[in-house]
Amino acid sequence: MRRLGTVFFLLLLSTLAAPLVFGRAGGGHSYSSGHSYSGGSGFSGSSYSGSGSSGLIDAYIAFVIMKPLFGIPFTIFLIYVAYSFGLVGQTRYISSTISAGAEAQSDLSLRKNLAVLTARDPAFDVKAFLGRVENAFLKIQDAWSSQDMAPARAFITDGVMERFSIQLDMNKADNRRNNMADVTVTEASLLQAESDEYFDTIHVEIRAEAIDTDVSADGTVVRGDGSKAAFSEVWTFLRRPGAKTLKKPGLIEGFCPNCGAPLAIADAARCDACKSWVNSGQYDWVLSKITQTCEWGVRDPEHDVPGLGLLAESDPELNVQFLEDRASAAFWRWQSALLRGDAAAARAVATQTFCRQLTEYIAARPISYREAAVGTVVVLAFEPGEDFDRAHVVVRWSGAAREGDDVEQVSRQDVLILGRKPGVRTDVRVGLRSLVCPSCGAPPVQRDLDKCEYCGTAFNDGSRQWVLVGMQPAAEWTMPLQLDSNAELPVLLDWSTNLVPADAFAVMTAAMLADGRIDPRERAYLETYARQRGIPPEKTSSLIAAAQAGQLAAPQPRSAEEAENILRGLMQMSFADGRVTNEEIRMLIAFAGRLSMAEKEVRAMLKEERTALYRKAKGSIAAAKAAVARPA
Repeated sequence: MRRLGTVFFLLLLSTLAAPLVFGRAGGGHSYSSGHSYSGGSGFSGSSYSGSGSSGLIDAYIAFVIMKPLFGIPFTIFLIYVAYSFGLVGQTRYISSTISAGAEAQSDLSLRKNLAVLTARDPAFDVKAFLGRVENAFLKIQDAWSSQDMAPARAFITDGVMERFSIQLDMNKADNRRNNMADVTVTEASLLQAESDEYFDTIHVEIRAEAIDTDVSADGTVVRGDGSKAAFSEVWTFLRRPGAKTLKKPGLIEGFCPNCGAPLAIADAARCDACKSWVNSGQYDWVLSKITQTCEWGVRDPEHDVPGLGLLAESDPELNVQFLEDRASAAFWRWQSALLRGDAAAARAVATQTFCRQLTEYIAARPISYREAAVGTVVVLAFEPGEDFDRAHVVVRWSGAAREGDDVEQVSRQDVLILGRKPGVRTDVRVGLRSLVCPSCGAPPVQRDLDKCEYCGTAFNDGSRQWVLVGMQPAAEWTMPLQLDSNAELPVLLDWSTNLVPADAFAVMTAAMLADGRIDPRERAYLETYARQRGIPPEKTSSLIAAAQAGQLAAPQPRSAEEAENILRGLMQMSFADGRVTNEEIRMLIAFAGRLSMAEKEVRAMLKEERTALYRKAKGSIAAAKAAVARPA
C-alpha cells in the first residue's frame, strides 16, 4: 500500500505540474513598492524522465486495468483534483498580477510625477516632507480639540479654515466639544503627486490612532468610551511652482517662509514683519483638502474640464484648484447661514439675489446640519455667458439634518454655480487666498460683510472674483448647452468607472433599498463589503441611515445600459486588489438582481472585467520594469 500511495502521489504531482507551469507562463507578476520588479520564475526541469517514474506510471496503468471498478473512478478523481488545483493556481496568478499591475501603475505614475516636481525643486525630499506633514497633523488635532484654529491658520487654505471654523460653530451650538486625545501617527505615506502650470500637489495618506470623545460644556463625556480607535485620512497639500524647499523652518513650524520671522497670526494669515500673505501657496506648502481614505480618488490628469479652454483664452491663469477652494468656502458659508438662520453669513461669497432666495428658503424651512462633512469638491464645467461666466462645482457631503425636533442622516451631492463678469482675470498674486478682498487683499473682519471695510470694494457682485449665484442637486444638473453634451463627466457624476469604496457602497445600498427595505442577509453583505473596503463603521451606519431616510445621493439606473455601466464600475472597484471575494460576488449578484439582471450575466461580466484588467496589468508591469531598467 505504501508503494501504491507513492504511485498515486507521483501521478498526482506529475499531473499537477503541467497546469501550474502553464499558469505562470508569461513571466513576471510580482511587484514591490521598493521599485524592484521581478519576473515569475516558472518551473525548470519539471518534466520527469528516467525509468523510475515511467515504471511507476506503467504499474499504475496496469493496476487500473486489473481493478477497473476502483481504478477508473479514482483516476477521474485525481484528474478532477489536478484540474481544480490548476484552476486555483491560475486564478491566484491572475489575481496577483492584477494587484501587482495596479501597484506598478500607481508607482510608475508617482515616480514620473515626482520627477517633474524634483526637476522644479531639486531639494525636495519625501522623507523630510512626510515629517512636516506629521507635525502639521498633530498641530491641527491640538488646535481642533482646543476649539482654536489660530495655531494652524498659516498653513491651511481659506476653504479649509472655513470648514474647521463652521464645524466648531456647529459643535458649540450643541454645547459640546470634540476632543482628540493621545493622538499618534502610525504611518504617513505618499499616495500621489501632481504638477501643472499652476500648482504642485501632493496627497498623503495618514493612518493614526486617538481617543475620540465628545464632551459637554460641563465636562461630561457624552460620546466615546475612552478607548483608542484607528482612522485614516488623505491630506492634500498645494504649492505654487516657483516655491522651493526651505532650508529653514516654514509655515508648519510657525515661521514666515518668506522672511523667516516668527508668525504671530490670529486670522489674517499674514506675516507682521514682511506683510506677506503666507497661506497663498506662493512660499510654502499649504493644506487644501482633508478626505477620508474611503472617499479619496486620484484626479485623472487626462480629463479636461469642459469649457476650461474657452475661458482660459482670455484668462490664462484660470485654474481648478483655486475654484475648488473658493467653492468649499462658499459651501461652508451656506452651512453657516443655515446654522444661524440668517443668510447674512453668505453675503461675502454670494450675490444679493442668491442671499435673498436663501432668506426665503430659511423662512420657509428652518433646517440646519450637524456633524457636516465634505467628501469631495470637483469642478464639473466652465460656461461662458453674457452676464456671468459660470463655474459648475459639485460638492459631495453628509450630515445630520435637524428640522425642529426631527433629525435624519443625509448624504448629498449639490452643484454650486459660481459666477463672475466676463473679462475678469484670475489674480495670480492671490494664490489660494479665496476669502480676501480682491482689491487690497484684506480679509473680512466679519462674515456678513458684502464689501471691504478698508477700500470699499464689493465682495459679491462678480466684478472682481467668483461668487455663488446658484445651487442645485447634482441629480438635476445637466451639462451647459453651450458645451459638448457628450463630454466625459467626472467620476462623481458618472458612477461607471474608478469608483471609490464609499461611492460603491452608496450605489449598492441605494439599490438594496429600492423597495424600501434591506433584509438581514443583504445588510450582512453590505457590512462585510464595507469592512473589506476600509469603510469606517460610522460611515457605513450613516450611509445606510441616509438611504433609509431617502436622503442618499446615489444613482438609480434609468436604463439597462446605465445599470450595466454602474455594475461594471462596481466590479472594477472590487478588483482593485486583484480579486473579488465570494461575499462581494454575492453582493454584486444581489445588486444586479434588484436591477433585473440575471446571475449568469453578472458572472460573464466579471470574467470580462477580470480578463481586461489582467491584460492591462501585464502592460503596466512591463512598463514599470522598462522604467526601472532604463538608464538614468
